[in-house]
Amino acid sequence: MLMSVSLKNNTMKQAAVFAYFFLALIFQAGFQAGAEEERENLKFLLEFSPDAVIQNEPFTFNIIVNYPDPDEIYIEPPDFHDAFRMERLRVETRFVLDNPREGNRWTVFEFLLTAVEAGTQKLDPFQITVFEEIIMTNPISVQVREENPNTKISLAWFGENGRSGVYPVRTGDSRELVLRVTNWGKTAYPAVQLRIEAPQNAIIEELPLSKNDRDAGIVLRLQIIPLDENPVNINKQIAYYEKIPMEIPPLQVSVLPAAVIVQTDETGTTNYSKTELSQTVPDTHKIAAAPLSVSFSVLIDNNKNIFAPLRAGVDACISEAAFFWAQERYAAALAVLRRGESSLAAGYAVRTARIICENAVGLPSCPNELWLPRRPLLFIFIFSAVFFVFLFFIKKICRVSFVFRAALFCVSAASFSVLLFSYNYVETRAVLGQCAAYPIPEETVKPVVYFMAGEPVRIRSKSGGWVYVEALIQNAHEKSGWIKKENMNNY
Repeated sequence: MLMSVSLKNNTMKQAAVFAYFFLALIFQAGFQAGAEEERENLKFLLEFSPDAVIQNEPFTFNIIVNYPDPDEIYIEPPDFHDAFRMERLRVETRFVLDNPREGNRWTVFEFLLTAVEAGTQKLDPFQITVFEEIIMTNPISVQVREENPNTKISLAWFGENGRSGVYPVRTGDSRELVLRVTNWGKTAYPAVQLRIEAPQNAIIEELPLSKNDRDAGIVLRLQIIPLDENPVNINKQIAYYEKIPMEIPPLQVSVLPAAVIVQTDETGTTNYSKTELSQTVPDTHKIAAAPLSVSFSVLIDNNKNIFAPLRAGVDACISEAAFFWAQERYAAALAVLRRGESSLAAGYAVRTARIICENAVGLPSCPNELWLPRRPLLFIFIFSAVFFVFLFFIKKICRVSFVFRAALFCVSAASFSVLLFSYNYVETRAVLGQCAAYPIPEETVKPVVYFMAGEPVRIRSKSGGWVYVEALIQNAHEKSGWIKKENMNNY
């Protein structure tokens, strides 16, 4: 009896094991059939705009496969025949709706390509493999448009700090210049190798670039030493960075006369001699700048056509500037001229003299002063104010209209406001002597920029014997720093 029960249990266990393996074979066959059916229905989509391809500009070519597992898909790109260059491949999955309620997960292969050649180019088929299933994309004819000739790297010449303008240099002295990228919209500036052909009248040395230089877009730093008083000219050149044209603009550096060594011998005789590049100047010798010639007498003679009462102020202003100029105090002379340009009724005549003097010292283009003639404004204010009070308190002249009295009051208030503004305007303007500017009001730190003699600036703040100024010269608005107050000449 016990043996019969044992045999019956063994038979039931064998039947259960047989049923388990039988169902597993059925499910496996069904799964394989489903997978084979899925592979048999293998599809792909292309996301690509063949008419929007520009030479040397990356474009995206997407292949979307209706299979959810990227690890089981292999895509073999074709031979691009040097017409295209593959930059990157990125794989991700995307949920694609078959209808408004149902969908499936597809795999996206994103190719980043660059068309190297312009014209009609053929993009050969890509091969898509999923297990043993292989499908091919269709060949595509791509119309690659020629790159825009205006799409190029723009370069510009600047001073030593990469922001200020290019200032003149004296014969035998050195000046640092930088070439900086001005239109680069990417995060990292291009690392390019440029070489400038030295002109015959100057020594040009290429200086190494620091990390700060590269981060600021500076691609070239030069030291220029002129050998004579002729301008140093650098011709226009074309270079390339990854087939992108870079136009190195032409540059002309003005050269001032050489410095003068003032020597006094034992007899008390003063001797003048120009410095040479190979000369070593003793510390006991005083170095003085060579005088710059400006004919102030001619400037005064040119004012004969000005109305006599107005000409007197102009002649006095130019004569005062000539006095400082003869003493080689060029910044003080230019400060006098700028004050006259702003405050005199015939300030336009002083402006002409000021521009001639700035050209003589080699300053770049400087802004003009606002015309705020103080004496005419003061006369208008006093006359209109007195007349308004006269009309207001004299009862016999009550026939005067309210509009006339209101207009008179407005003229008086406006002239007074402009007069106050003219004094405030002058307080924020100055002309500097040749000096260094520091990031903080301390001489122990390294200067950030240098100002030329006669350069106009805007005063931002003051701290003891220091003044924080900003340059007014065109294309040098970022040039600023702390200077010593003695280097400043107020209007």
